[in-house]
Amino acid sequence: LGGNAGEMNSVAYAPGYFEPGSRLRRLPGPDAPEGQPRPEVLVYLPPGYSQATTLRYPVIYVLDGKDAVVQGGYTRLFDRLSQAGKLPNLVGVFVSSPSDARARLSALTSYRDPGYREVEPRGDAFARWLTDGLMPQVENSLRVGSSRVLLGVDMAGPLVMSMVWKDDKKRFLRAM
Repeated sequence: LGGNAGEMNSVAYAPGYFEPGSRLRRLPGPDAPEGQPRPEVLVYLPPGYSQATTLRYPVIYVLDGKDAVVQGGYTRLFDRLSQAGKLPNLVGVFVSSPSDARARLSALTSYRDPGYREVEPRGDAFARWLTDGLMPQVENSLRVGSSRVLLGVDMAGPLVMSMVWKDDKKRFLRAM
């Protein structure tokens, strides 16, 4: 596996090996939402994901996800909760927000705020990118089931609630 071609936490498997820990991978997401930078997408795969080739996993989409991984330690939290039997093994899809404050507010806002005229609300475009671009990509490339959860960290919380409220297709089992 030379040539620096592996992914984050890449593993070479031997027959009979069971991967004891989770992995975090980058997923090249679909093209950027309208007028926004392309979000970085990190995918959490539970222990044994690569060996359990017939299992399908519930999926949690975490918005403002890079902060959830880096500062919030969500991947370690998922590991601890699943080991304690309080959370099923799942696939986590962590979607980053723009680092520029104005771009971040624009991406996560669906309504114009007179107090912040410089912020152009682009949350609806971001929501379409997630539901019409990223979700189908995840569902076609990873072994996930139809059980979906949507979690918004910090400023992404109101966007998550707006997405679930407006979603006529009822794509999410839970929202946080």
